[in-house]
Amino acid sequence: MSLSIGNLRRMVLATTVGVIAATVAQAQDHSMRLAHHFPTAHVQGKGYEFFTARVAELSDGRIATTSFPGASLISGHESFEAVRTGTVQASNMISAFQVGDIPELDVFSLPFQFEDAAHFRRTLDAGLFDIIAAEYEARGIKLLNYFNKGNIHLFHIDKHLLSPQDFEGEDIRGLGGLLTRTLEVLGANAISMPPGEVNAALQRGVVSAVMTNCLGHVARGWSEEAKYVSYLDLAQSGEGLGVNLDWWNSLPGDLQAVVQQAADEMENMEWDLMSQADNTDCPKIWADEGFPVARPSPEQRAALRAKVQPLYDSAADRFKTFGRVSEMIEAQR
Repeated sequence: MSLSIGNLRRMVLATTVGVIAATVAQAQDHSMRLAHHFPTAHVQGKGYEFFTARVAELSDGRIATTSFPGASLISGHESFEAVRTGTVQASNMISAFQVGDIPELDVFSLPFQFEDAAHFRRTLDAGLFDIIAAEYEARGIKLLNYFNKGNIHLFHIDKHLLSPQDFEGEDIRGLGGLLTRTLEVLGANAISMPPGEVNAALQRGVVSAVMTNCLGHVARGWSEEAKYVSYLDLAQSGEGLGVNLDWWNSLPGDLQAVVQQAADEMENMEWDLMSQADNTDCPKIWADEGFPVARPSPEQRAALRAKVQPLYDSAADRFKTFGRVSEMIEAQR
């Protein structure tokens, strides 16, 4: 059958419409909604906003990105389930919030386990990240990076907490999981409450101290009451960026490389920002405000570590990776 000019035009038009429809469908397939609970000006919030913008840039728009910061879509406690089920494609994976879903995360959350943030990062690079990522992947989440949320210290209204005896009977707001059990083993009363209630609790004497990192102490206003800084390096709090595994597997290889590159750049950014806060910004604020800052002596730190030994004994019995992780930590010390 011969084709007329009209028929030929209709065929070309139909083909063009089909290509456009396929392109639109492909663009819709490669959309990414990232939700997190940090304000955009927060150290962690800056990293997630950077990641979203960088994915859009590196993919030349092939991945349409949308960010929902400041708990505008989900809370921090909802991030694991939201990513696992695909409600959102990406969110922050916070170990302290997710030990209920992944108990093995507690294996690297023991008190006085790392010397400092640099020791923590060396251990992550030496294989700890692979162990963490495998736990998430088994639950449908691809972990793209992992970084420090800040060194955990204690902040008291009228004294320093540097030895086991200092903790006895103190009412301290904890952070959950092993960190709360750490307070209990040290002889304190661990109090659980939302961040928004801490200021009033300090003012009324419901709690005498808070466990947090330096940014939490300063940015949340807790420093108004809890001025005594016990610089313990008690634990290294971590989190990473997780994406839905099915969504990740749906991406072609070149777009997976784009997303991973953006995550790698974000990870370096987060480490740099937190290092700046921990080592420069917060100490300057404490000095300018005249806050009493004290660090435990080697003998005091050893006594604290000995006091929490029962937590290590329990972890050795509970976690299949305890031996491997312990060896990694010691090799990088």
